[in-house]
Amino acid sequence: LSDDVGQKGATLYANGNQPQEYWHISMRPSGSINASPVDMAKFVQFYLNRGAVEGQQLVSRSSLERMETVTSTSGAKAGQSTGYGLHNYSSTYESWVYREHNGGVNGGLTELSYLPEAVAGHAIMINSDNGEAIREISRLVRAYETRNLPAKIVESEMEVTPANREIEGFYYAINPRQQVAFFMERVMNVQKLSFEGNRLQRKGLFDDEPVYYFPVSDDLYKSAKTGLVSLSHTTDPLAGAVVHSYVATLKPVSAMVVYGQLGIAAVWGFFIASSLLFFPVWLVRRLRGKITPGAAIRIRLWPLLAGVSILVVVGLFMLGIPDPFKQLGEPTAISVGIMIATLTFALFAIMGLNCSWRERKDSMNRVVYWHSTAATMLHVILALYFLSFGIIGLMTWA
Repeated sequence: LSDDVGQKGATLYANGNQPQEYWHISMRPSGSINASPVDMAKFVQFYLNRGAVEGQQLVSRSSLERMETVTSTSGAKAGQSTGYGLHNYSSTYESWVYREHNGGVNGGLTELSYLPEAVAGHAIMINSDNGEAIREISRLVRAYETRNLPAKIVESEMEVTPANREIEGFYYAINPRQQVAFFMERVMNVQKLSFEGNRLQRKGLFDDEPVYYFPVSDDLYKSAKTGLVSLSHTTDPLAGAVVHSYVATLKPVSAMVVYGQLGIAAVWGFFIASSLLFFPVWLVRRLRGKITPGAAIRIRLWPLLAGVSILVVVGLFMLGIPDPFKQLGEPTAISVGIMIATLTFALFAIMGLNCSWRERKDSMNRVVYWHSTAATMLHVILALYFLSFGIIGLMTWA
Protein backbone atom coordinates (compact mmCIF):
# COMPACT_ATOMS: atom_id res chain seq x y z
CA LEU A 1 0.00 0.00 0.00
CA SER A 2 2.29 2.73 -1.29
CA ASP A 3 1.46 6.43 -1.33
CA ASP A 4 0.79 6.16 -5.07
CA VAL A 5 -1.68 3.29 -4.57
CA GLY A 6 -3.28 5.10 -1.66
CA GLN A 7 -3.91 8.17 -3.82
CA LYS A 8 -4.90 6.49 -7.07
CA GLY A 9 -6.09 3.03 -6.09
CA ALA A 10 -9.77 2.18 -6.37
CA THR A 11 -11.79 1.55 -3.24
CA LEU A 12 -13.39 -1.90 -3.27
CA TYR A 13 -17.01 -2.39 -2.20
CA ALA A 14 -18.56 -5.60 -0.90
CA ASN A 15 -22.17 -6.46 -0.12
CA GLY A 16 -23.42 -3.58 -2.22
CA ASN A 17 -21.84 -0.47 -0.75
CA GLN A 18 -19.53 -1.46 2.11
CA PRO A 19 -15.98 -0.14 1.47
CA GLN A 20 -13.19 -2.64 2.09
CA GLU A 21 -9.80 -2.02 3.67
CA TYR A 22 -6.69 -2.65 1.59
CA TRP A 23 -5.87 -6.35 1.83
CA HIS A 24 -2.20 -7.21 2.32
CA ILE A 25 -2.13 -10.68 0.73
CA SER A 26 0.91 -12.64 1.86
CA MET A 27 1.68 -14.12 -1.58
CA ARG A 28 1.91 -11.31 -4.13
CA PRO A 29 1.36 -13.41 -7.30
CA SER A 30 -1.88 -14.67 -5.76
CA GLY A 31 -3.51 -11.25 -6.02
CA SER A 32 -1.43 -8.55 -4.40
CA ILE A 33 0.00 -6.86 -7.48
CA ASN A 34 -1.45 -3.40 -8.07
CA ALA A 35 -2.06 -2.60 -11.74
CA SER A 36 -3.91 0.05 -13.70
CA PRO A 37 -6.23 -0.55 -16.68
CA VAL A 38 -3.40 0.63 -18.95
CA ASP A 39 -1.03 -1.91 -17.34
CA MET A 40 -3.55 -4.71 -17.88
CA ALA A 41 -4.22 -3.70 -21.50
CA LYS A 42 -0.49 -3.97 -22.15
CA PHE A 43 -0.48 -7.35 -20.45
CA VAL A 44 -3.23 -8.55 -22.83
CA GLN A 45 -1.16 -7.27 -25.78
CA PHE A 46 1.84 -9.17 -24.42
CA TYR A 47 -0.09 -12.44 -24.82
CA LEU A 48 -1.51 -11.53 -28.22
CA ASN A 49 1.98 -10.62 -29.45
CA ARG A 50 3.16 -14.01 -28.18
CA GLY A 51 5.56 -12.70 -25.59
CA ALA A 52 6.92 -9.70 -27.51
CA VAL A 53 6.78 -6.08 -26.37
CA GLU A 54 7.61 -3.32 -28.85
CA GLY A 55 9.45 -5.82 -31.02
CA GLN A 56 11.48 -7.32 -28.18
CA GLN A 57 10.83 -10.97 -27.31
CA LEU A 58 10.64 -11.04 -23.50
CA VAL A 59 9.17 -14.54 -23.20
CA SER A 60 9.58 -17.16 -25.89
CA ARG A 61 6.60 -18.25 -27.95
CA SER A 62 7.21 -21.84 -26.84
CA SER A 63 6.99 -20.80 -23.17
CA LEU A 64 3.61 -19.16 -23.75
CA GLU A 65 2.39 -22.21 -25.64
CA ARG A 66 3.47 -24.36 -22.70
CA MET A 67 1.45 -22.13 -20.35
CA GLU A 68 -1.60 -22.68 -22.56
CA THR A 69 -1.18 -26.46 -22.74
CA VAL A 70 -2.77 -28.95 -20.37
CA THR A 71 -0.33 -31.74 -19.53
CA SER A 72 -0.68 -33.09 -16.02
CA THR A 73 -3.94 -35.08 -16.03
CA SER A 74 -4.49 -38.50 -17.53
CA GLY A 75 -7.07 -36.82 -19.78
CA ALA A 76 -4.44 -34.44 -21.14
CA LYS A 77 -2.05 -37.32 -21.71
CA ALA A 78 -4.79 -39.08 -23.68
CA GLY A 79 -5.34 -36.07 -25.94
CA GLN A 80 -7.74 -33.69 -24.17
CA SER A 81 -6.81 -30.12 -25.13
CA THR A 82 -8.99 -27.90 -22.94
CA GLY A 83 -8.52 -27.22 -19.25
CA TYR A 84 -5.96 -25.71 -16.91
CA GLY A 85 -2.40 -25.14 -18.11
CA LEU A 86 0.11 -23.13 -16.08
CA HIS A 87 -1.93 -20.33 -14.48
CA ASN A 88 -3.74 -20.11 -17.80
CA TYR A 89 -6.89 -21.99 -18.72
CA SER A 90 -9.41 -22.34 -21.50
CA SER A 91 -12.72 -20.50 -21.43
CA THR A 92 -15.54 -21.01 -23.93
CA TYR A 93 -17.78 -18.38 -25.45
CA GLU A 94 -20.16 -19.77 -28.09
CA SER A 95 -17.87 -21.71 -30.48
CA TRP A 96 -14.65 -19.88 -29.57
CA VAL A 97 -12.10 -20.89 -26.95
CA TYR A 98 -10.39 -18.09 -25.05
CA ARG A 99 -7.37 -18.39 -22.79
CA GLU A 100 -7.82 -16.62 -19.48
CA HIS A 101 -7.33 -16.21 -15.79
CA ASN A 102 -9.62 -14.45 -13.37
CA GLY A 103 -9.83 -13.77 -9.68
CA GLY A 104 -11.55 -11.99 -6.88
CA VAL A 105 -11.15 -10.49 -3.44
CA ASN A 106 -13.67 -8.90 -1.12
CA GLY A 107 -15.20 -6.16 -3.23
CA GLY A 108 -13.22 -6.77 -6.41
CA LEU A 109 -13.52 -9.12 -9.41
CA THR A 110 -11.25 -9.39 -12.43
CA GLU A 111 -10.92 -11.23 -15.73
CA LEU A 112 -8.12 -11.31 -18.29
CA SER A 113 -9.00 -13.18 -21.50
CA TYR A 114 -7.62 -13.30 -25.00
CA LEU A 115 -8.52 -15.01 -28.25
CA PRO A 116 -5.37 -15.46 -30.37
CA GLU A 117 -7.27 -16.31 -33.58
CA ALA A 118 -9.08 -12.97 -33.43
CA VAL A 119 -6.01 -11.08 -32.16
CA ALA A 120 -8.33 -9.69 -29.52
CA GLY A 121 -8.58 -9.77 -25.77
CA HIS A 122 -9.65 -7.81 -22.75
CA ALA A 123 -9.02 -7.10 -19.08
CA ILE A 124 -12.01 -6.35 -16.89
CA MET A 125 -11.76 -5.07 -13.32
CA ILE A 126 -14.73 -4.04 -11.20
CA ASN A 127 -14.63 -2.70 -7.64
CA SER A 128 -17.64 -4.74 -6.64
CA ASP A 129 -18.34 -8.33 -5.64
CA ASN A 130 -21.25 -8.57 -8.11
CA GLY A 131 -20.45 -11.79 -9.99
CA GLU A 132 -23.48 -11.47 -12.25
CA ALA A 133 -22.31 -8.04 -13.36
CA ILE A 134 -18.82 -9.12 -14.42
CA ARG A 135 -20.23 -12.15 -16.22
CA GLU A 136 -22.59 -9.95 -18.24
CA ILE A 137 -19.82 -7.44 -19.00
CA SER A 138 -17.61 -10.30 -20.16
CA ARG A 139 -20.38 -11.73 -22.35
CA LEU A 140 -20.96 -8.38 -24.06
CA VAL A 141 -17.24 -7.79 -24.64
CA ARG A 142 -16.75 -11.28 -26.08
CA ALA A 143 -19.75 -10.84 -28.34
CA TYR A 144 -18.12 -7.68 -29.70
CA GLU A 145 -14.70 -9.31 -30.11
CA THR A 146 -16.10 -12.25 -32.08
CA ARG A 147 -18.72 -10.36 -34.10
CA ASN A 148 -16.86 -10.74 -37.40
CA LEU A 149 -15.62 -14.29 -36.89
CA PRO A 150 -17.38 -17.07 -38.79
CA ALA A 151 -19.22 -19.46 -36.49
CA LYS A 152 -17.71 -22.92 -36.30
CA ILE A 153 -19.72 -25.87 -37.59
CA VAL A 154 -18.93 -29.01 -35.61
CA GLU A 155 -20.14 -32.35 -36.93
CA SER A 156 -19.86 -35.95 -35.84
CA GLU A 157 -16.88 -37.89 -37.18
CA MET A 158 -17.87 -41.43 -36.21
CA GLU A 159 -20.68 -43.66 -35.07
CA VAL A 160 -21.07 -44.44 -31.39
CA THR A 161 -19.29 -47.70 -30.52
CA PRO A 162 -19.97 -50.18 -27.70
CA ALA A 163 -16.78 -48.87 -26.08
CA ASN A 164 -18.23 -45.35 -26.16
CA ARG A 165 -21.39 -46.48 -24.39
CA GLU A 166 -19.35 -47.70 -21.43
CA ILE A 167 -19.02 -44.05 -20.39
CA GLU A 168 -22.76 -43.72 -19.71
CA GLY A 169 -23.83 -43.37 -16.09
CA PHE A 170 -23.59 -41.11 -13.06
CA TYR A 171 -20.42 -39.36 -11.87
CA TYR A 172 -19.27 -37.06 -9.10
CA ALA A 173 -16.20 -34.81 -9.06
CA ILE A 174 -13.35 -36.02 -6.85
CA ASN A 175 -11.20 -32.87 -7.14
CA PRO A 176 -13.21 -30.10 -5.45
CA ARG A 177 -11.76 -26.60 -5.51
CA GLN A 178 -12.38 -26.37 -1.76
CA GLN A 179 -12.06 -29.64 0.14
CA VAL A 180 -14.25 -28.40 2.99
CA ALA A 181 -17.27 -28.39 0.66
CA PHE A 182 -16.66 -31.88 -0.74
CA PHE A 183 -19.22 -33.50 1.55
CA MET A 184 -21.96 -31.47 -0.15
CA GLU A 185 -20.60 -31.48 -3.70
CA ARG A 186 -20.41 -35.25 -3.96
CA VAL A 187 -24.15 -35.40 -3.23
CA MET A 188 -25.47 -32.29 -4.97
CA ASN A 189 -23.08 -31.90 -7.93
CA VAL A 190 -23.63 -35.26 -9.60
CA GLN A 191 -23.27 -35.41 -13.39
CA LYS A 192 -25.01 -37.82 -15.75
CA LEU A 193 -23.48 -38.90 -19.05
CA SER A 194 -25.75 -40.44 -21.67
CA PHE A 195 -26.05 -40.63 -25.43
CA GLU A 196 -28.71 -38.86 -27.46
CA GLY A 197 -28.31 -40.40 -30.87
CA ASN A 198 -24.72 -39.72 -31.86
CA ARG A 199 -24.14 -37.05 -29.19
CA LEU A 200 -22.88 -37.55 -25.65
CA GLN A 201 -24.82 -35.43 -23.18
CA ARG A 202 -23.35 -34.25 -19.86
CA LYS A 203 -25.91 -32.82 -17.48
CA GLY A 204 -26.02 -32.13 -13.76
CA LEU A 205 -28.98 -33.47 -11.85
CA PHE A 206 -30.08 -29.91 -11.06
CA ASP A 207 -28.86 -28.18 -14.26
CA ASP A 208 -31.20 -26.99 -16.99
CA GLU A 209 -28.73 -26.80 -19.87
CA PRO A 210 -26.85 -29.92 -20.96
CA VAL A 211 -23.44 -29.89 -22.65
CA TYR A 212 -22.92 -32.02 -25.77
CA TYR A 213 -19.94 -33.84 -27.27
CA PHE A 214 -19.18 -36.01 -30.28
CA PRO A 215 -16.93 -39.06 -30.00
CA VAL A 216 -13.64 -38.92 -31.89
CA SER A 217 -12.34 -42.25 -30.55
CA ASP A 218 -13.41 -44.85 -28.01
CA ASP A 219 -12.28 -42.58 -25.15
CA LEU A 220 -12.07 -39.00 -26.48
CA TYR A 221 -14.92 -36.56 -27.16
CA LYS A 222 -14.92 -33.16 -28.81
CA SER A 223 -17.17 -30.29 -27.82
CA ALA A 224 -20.21 -29.94 -30.06
CA LYS A 225 -19.62 -26.16 -29.91
CA THR A 226 -15.88 -25.70 -30.29
CA GLY A 227 -14.75 -28.93 -31.95
CA LEU A 228 -11.88 -29.28 -29.42
CA VAL A 229 -11.36 -32.47 -27.45
CA SER A 230 -12.90 -31.49 -24.13
CA LEU A 231 -13.86 -34.75 -22.44
CA SER A 232 -11.96 -37.99 -21.99
CA HIS A 233 -12.53 -41.41 -20.47
CA THR A 234 -9.26 -42.52 -18.89
CA THR A 235 -7.65 -44.32 -15.96
CA ASP A 236 -6.31 -42.29 -13.06
CA PRO A 237 -3.34 -43.83 -11.21
CA LEU A 238 -5.07 -43.31 -7.85
CA ALA A 239 -8.81 -43.22 -8.54
CA GLY A 240 -9.06 -45.80 -11.34
CA ALA A 241 -11.57 -45.26 -14.16
CA VAL A 242 -12.46 -41.56 -14.42
CA VAL A 243 -13.81 -38.97 -16.84
CA HIS A 244 -12.02 -35.66 -17.30
CA SER A 245 -14.30 -32.76 -18.25
CA TYR A 246 -12.61 -29.36 -18.42
CA VAL A 247 -10.98 -29.11 -14.95
CA ALA A 248 -13.21 -31.68 -13.23
CA THR A 249 -12.15 -35.26 -12.59
CA LEU A 250 -15.32 -37.36 -12.43
CA LYS A 251 -15.58 -40.78 -10.83
CA PRO A 252 -18.45 -43.16 -11.62
CA VAL A 253 -21.09 -43.78 -8.98
CA SER A 254 -24.15 -46.03 -9.05
CA ALA A 255 -27.66 -44.69 -9.49
CA MET A 256 -28.60 -46.37 -6.20
CA VAL A 257 -26.00 -44.34 -4.33
CA VAL A 258 -26.96 -41.10 -6.13
CA TYR A 259 -30.66 -41.32 -5.40
CA GLY A 260 -30.09 -42.99 -2.04
CA GLN A 261 -28.00 -40.02 -0.86
CA LEU A 262 -30.57 -37.53 -2.12
CA GLY A 263 -33.35 -39.55 -0.52
CA ILE A 264 -31.62 -39.65 2.85
CA ALA A 265 -30.97 -35.91 2.64
CA ALA A 266 -34.63 -35.21 1.79
CA VAL A 267 -35.99 -37.43 4.55
CA TRP A 268 -33.51 -35.94 7.02
CA GLY A 269 -34.71 -32.46 6.09
CA PHE A 270 -38.31 -33.61 6.58
CA PHE A 271 -37.61 -34.90 10.09
CA ILE A 272 -35.75 -31.71 11.06
CA ALA A 273 -38.69 -29.62 9.83
CA SER A 274 -41.30 -31.84 11.47
CA SER A 275 -39.41 -31.83 14.78
CA LEU A 276 -39.38 -28.03 14.75
CA LEU A 277 -43.05 -27.77 13.77
CA PHE A 278 -44.04 -30.37 16.36
CA PHE A 279 -42.14 -28.58 19.16
CA PRO A 280 -44.74 -25.85 19.95
CA VAL A 281 -47.48 -28.51 20.04
CA TRP A 282 -45.86 -30.76 22.59
CA LEU A 283 -44.49 -27.81 24.57
CA VAL A 284 -48.01 -26.46 25.08
CA ARG A 285 -49.27 -29.93 25.96
CA ARG A 286 -46.45 -30.34 28.47
CA LEU A 287 -47.23 -26.96 30.07
CA ARG A 288 -50.87 -27.99 30.32
CA GLY A 289 -49.92 -31.25 32.00
CA LYS A 290 -50.99 -33.47 29.10
CA ILE A 291 -47.50 -34.97 28.79
CA THR A 292 -45.69 -36.28 31.83
CA PRO A 293 -42.05 -35.30 32.38
CA GLY A 294 -39.35 -37.90 31.84
CA ALA A 295 -38.97 -40.29 28.93
CA ALA A 296 -41.78 -38.76 26.86
CA ILE A 297 -39.97 -35.39 26.92
CA ARG A 298 -36.44 -36.74 26.44
CA ILE A 299 -37.41 -38.77 23.39
CA ARG A 300 -38.69 -35.59 21.74
CA LEU A 301 -35.95 -33.27 22.95
CA TRP A 302 -32.71 -34.80 21.62
CA PRO A 303 -33.64 -34.97 17.92
CA LEU A 304 -35.07 -31.44 18.20
CA LEU A 305 -31.78 -30.11 19.60
CA ALA A 306 -29.78 -31.94 16.92
CA GLY A 307 -31.91 -30.34 14.20
CA VAL A 308 -31.53 -26.89 15.82
CA SER A 309 -27.74 -27.38 15.85
CA ILE A 310 -27.73 -27.98 12.10
CA LEU A 311 -29.83 -24.86 11.50
CA VAL A 312 -27.40 -22.88 13.65
CA VAL A 313 -24.48 -24.13 11.52
CA VAL A 314 -26.25 -23.10 8.32
CA GLY A 315 -27.23 -19.73 9.76
CA LEU A 316 -23.70 -18.97 10.97
CA PHE A 317 -22.22 -19.88 7.59
CA MET A 318 -24.68 -17.52 5.91
CA LEU A 319 -23.56 -14.76 8.27
CA GLY A 320 -19.88 -15.49 7.67
CA ILE A 321 -19.82 -15.93 3.89
CA PRO A 322 -20.21 -12.20 3.02
CA ASP A 323 -16.85 -11.57 4.75
CA PRO A 324 -15.27 -15.05 4.93
CA PHE A 325 -11.67 -14.03 5.56
CA LYS A 326 -12.48 -12.05 8.69
CA GLN A 327 -15.45 -14.04 9.95
CA LEU A 328 -14.38 -17.59 9.04
CA GLY A 329 -10.64 -17.25 8.49
CA GLU A 330 -9.87 -16.54 12.14
CA PRO A 331 -11.48 -17.40 15.50
CA THR A 332 -14.61 -15.26 15.80
CA ALA A 333 -18.03 -15.67 17.36
CA ILE A 334 -19.23 -17.02 14.01
CA SER A 335 -16.39 -19.48 13.30
CA VAL A 336 -16.18 -20.75 16.89
CA GLY A 337 -19.97 -21.01 16.90
CA ILE A 338 -19.81 -23.25 13.82
CA MET A 339 -17.29 -25.51 15.55
CA ILE A 340 -19.44 -25.77 18.70
CA ALA A 341 -22.69 -26.32 16.79
CA THR A 342 -21.23 -29.19 14.74
CA LEU A 343 -20.00 -30.81 17.97
CA THR A 344 -23.36 -30.38 19.71
CA PHE A 345 -25.10 -31.87 16.68
CA ALA A 346 -23.06 -35.06 17.02
CA LEU A 347 -23.52 -35.06 20.80
CA PHE A 348 -27.29 -34.62 20.61
CA ALA A 349 -27.51 -37.36 17.96
CA ILE A 350 -25.68 -39.79 20.27
CA MET A 351 -27.80 -38.74 23.26
CA GLY A 352 -30.92 -39.31 21.19
CA LEU A 353 -29.77 -42.76 20.13
CA ASN A 354 -29.05 -43.69 23.74
CA CYS A 355 -32.43 -42.35 24.81
CA SER A 356 -34.31 -44.26 22.09
CA TRP A 357 -32.71 -47.50 23.22
CA ARG A 358 -33.16 -46.96 26.96
CA GLU A 359 -36.74 -45.72 26.70
CA ARG A 360 -37.91 -48.26 24.11
CA LYS A 361 -40.19 -50.02 26.60
CA ASP A 362 -41.49 -46.95 28.43
CA SER A 363 -45.16 -46.09 28.21
CA MET A 364 -45.62 -43.25 25.71
CA ASN A 365 -47.26 -42.44 22.39
CA ARG A 366 -45.70 -44.98 20.01
CA VAL A 367 -46.07 -42.69 16.98
CA VAL A 368 -44.03 -40.07 18.81
CA TYR A 369 -41.47 -42.69 19.85
CA TRP A 370 -40.94 -43.99 16.33
CA HIS A 371 -40.90 -40.50 14.81
CA SER A 372 -38.22 -39.38 17.26
CA THR A 373 -36.27 -42.62 16.85
CA ALA A 374 -36.30 -42.32 13.05
CA ALA A 375 -35.14 -38.70 13.31
CA THR A 376 -32.39 -39.75 15.72
CA MET A 377 -31.18 -42.53 13.42
CA LEU A 378 -30.93 -40.09 10.54
CA HIS A 379 -29.02 -37.64 12.72
CA VAL A 380 -26.57 -40.39 13.66
CA ILE A 381 -26.09 -41.41 10.01
CA LEU A 382 -25.43 -37.81 8.99
CA ALA A 383 -23.14 -37.24 11.98
CA LEU A 384 -21.01 -40.21 10.91
CA TYR A 385 -21.00 -38.91 7.35
CA PHE A 386 -19.94 -35.43 8.48
CA LEU A 387 -17.31 -36.94 10.77
CA SER A 388 -15.76 -38.83 7.86
CA PHE A 389 -15.27 -35.49 6.05
CA GLY A 390 -13.95 -33.60 9.08
CA ILE A 391 -17.07 -31.46 9.49
CA ILE A 392 -17.74 -32.40 13.11
CA GLY A 393 -15.73 -29.93 15.18
CA LEU A 394 -14.91 -27.95 12.03
CA MET A 395 -12.43 -25.12 12.62
CA THR A 396 -12.73 -22.95 9.52
CA TRP A 397 -9.73 -20.87 10.56
CA ALA A 398 -7.34 -23.83 10.95
